[in-house]
Amino acid sequence: MNIETVRFVDKYIGIPICFVLSLHRKLISLLQHVRRPKPQRSPRKILLIELSEMGSTVIAYSAILKLKETFPEAALSFLIFEKNKESVELLGIIPPQNIWVIRDDGLMSFLKDTFGFLFRAWRTRFDVVLDLELFSRFTSILSYMAHIPCRVGFYKYTHEGLYRGNLLTHNVYYNPHVHMVYNFLALADALCLDEHSYLRKPTTSYKVSLPPFKTDTAIEARFKDIIGSDLPILVINPNPGKLLPIRNWGHAAFARVAQYALTKSRARVVIVGLASAKEDADFIRGLCHNDPNLIDLTGQTQNLNELIHVLSLANVFLTNDSGPAHFASLIPVHNLVLFGPETPALYKPLSDKTVAIYAPFTCSPCLTAMNHRKTRCNDNVCLKSITVDEVCSLVDSRLRT
Repeated sequence: MNIETVRFVDKYIGIPICFVLSLHRKLISLLQHVRRPKPQRSPRKILLIELSEMGSTVIAYSAILKLKETFPEAALSFLIFEKNKESVELLGIIPPQNIWVIRDDGLMSFLKDTFGFLFRAWRTRFDVVLDLELFSRFTSILSYMAHIPCRVGFYKYTHEGLYRGNLLTHNVYYNPHVHMVYNFLALADALCLDEHSYLRKPTTSYKVSLPPFKTDTAIEARFKDIIGSDLPILVINPNPGKLLPIRNWGHAAFARVAQYALTKSRARVVIVGLASAKEDADFIRGLCHNDPNLIDLTGQTQNLNELIHVLSLANVFLTNDSGPAHFASLIPVHNLVLFGPETPALYKPLSDKTVAIYAPFTCSPCLTAMNHRKTRCNDNVCLKSITVDEVCSLVDSRLRT
């Protein structure tokens, strides 16, 4: 399903369902005098839900690790869209058999997997669910209908943001002014602390971690044979994907950086991306006159694991704001990430070698949780204002270190 269909369903079907279920919850509470469940000290089964954001799994790792350390006997499970499953597998903290998926490639498969999840969740009898999505009505509905007694998620409080009813048992304040790693850690804290404690905890008291990544020598050797190791290596990811094309700096700008790196920095340039990015790669190759030190790997990395192995051979990675930027944090590569419609204050990758290239505008960020990441902008001047010379300078200085 495309993103407009998802937004339509979430709004025009999700809102009435959330309203009806909220009334149902209120009625049940009145009839049974149900009070807010107390935070459980030793839950046996914990489910995390984060469907649509591949890179956010890396940001959520610290919160998952905190749950594992706080409740070592609890079994952790994760629900995610099938296309993003590998992003959870790479964390190495959720057992493979506990990674549940929903397909989103068509309405029928989506509905089939949704009801399949509910039946499976009813049998599993989770104690706790952490909804990592930002005001997604679908995940809130899933959490409630799965009959999970302790439901933790983001709540708008006095924000006039997206309505998704009153289905949570633990309402956690979503703070749009601090990094998402701390917002996710606050969800984990909701199981351990009272409401006022986890709403008033300094960010400096949190431990931020990144998942370990161990390279496979065979995979590394295969790509080293293709790329070589006799020159400094710049990897570029010129296509942010079809989901949010407004985040694209533009293949012409990437091509000029590639030209500079090839001629001035005496580097080897590698283009990565899905097969759908082939048109961008062809444009860049043409502008660079098919330079032999320009290597096109679009469509040739079969999964995230292979992409990270390619990045492990690089000195510098230049990318639009997208999932690969976060997985570059797992290795010691200089990670240059172009931001504009979204803010690095919330989504900057966590590696200390990350540089967020960002030109603040009065209209930026225009993609937020409060507008379902939908913007009316069709001319991303915030990204276009980032000059090629500025990026070339950053690339060149890091190729030399």
